[in-house]
Amino acid sequence: MKISKWVLLSGLFAAATQAQANLPASAVSSLMITVYGVFTSSDATCLSGFQTSVPISATAGPINFAAGAPAGSPGPVASPVNCLVMVVKNSLAFTIASGSYTTTSTNTQSITNNDSNCNSGGTQTINFLPSGLTPVWPSTITSAASAAGLTLTTTTTGTASDVVPIYFSINSACAGASSDSTSICGASDANLKILSPPGAGSSAKSSPNGLTLTSFSGNGGNTYLEMKNYFGGVGSTANFASGCGQFAPSQFIIHQ
Repeated sequence: MKISKWVLLSGLFAAATQAQANLPASAVSSLMITVYGVFTSSDATCLSGFQTSVPISATAGPINFAAGAPAGSPGPVASPVNCLVMVVKNSLAFTIASGSYTTTSTNTQSITNNDSNCNSGGTQTINFLPSGLTPVWPSTITSAASAAGLTLTTTTTGTASDVVPIYFSINSACAGASSDSTSICGASDANLKILSPPGAGSSAKSSPNGLTLTSFSGNGGNTYLEMKNYFGGVGSTANFASGCGQFAPSQFIIHQ
């Protein structure tokens, strides 16, 4: 079965929890991340039944999510999609255009910052995962990576050389959003366990592992990946010295 568009809401690269974004999409001129492959399954525990939906390529280059750039040839998609795994590089680079921004951005801690912090623009590269984490790799993905000549990370180093799986599932309770259960997900995005599947015994939105697979819907078109991110004023501890950066969960759209 082919599903023409999946819409996935998560806090994958969030620097804070869900918030109101005010910088226009046009302000983000590039948003680059390398996606080596995408796998789907009807098994919400993410332990079996994987379909290779975007085949692994060891030579995959960065995709500009701001432009919805092509992401390889489409493959079979599970029906229904209860689990999705993206194999990605531990590096995110974004560029904010200079401008005259007059809005503000407020996060769920009710902290408001001026988007004029972004007026000078700039480029930032983030390694979004720290060192010392242990990814869990399904055998389907390890076999596909081996055949493609891609080396998968077994323990993260916190550098751009890490190749990691990001799990999404209907059984995952956490999205880096204010609606997350703190008893399951912890008090901050730093507790997100995105490199592990929900696992055996999990039920709908019960597991601290993975990110919540929220919804998917149909819309015709060629296969490509898009990520809508949220940038604006984030205070003195921002990615840019001027107090501009990323401050809210991302919206992932995979068109097929």
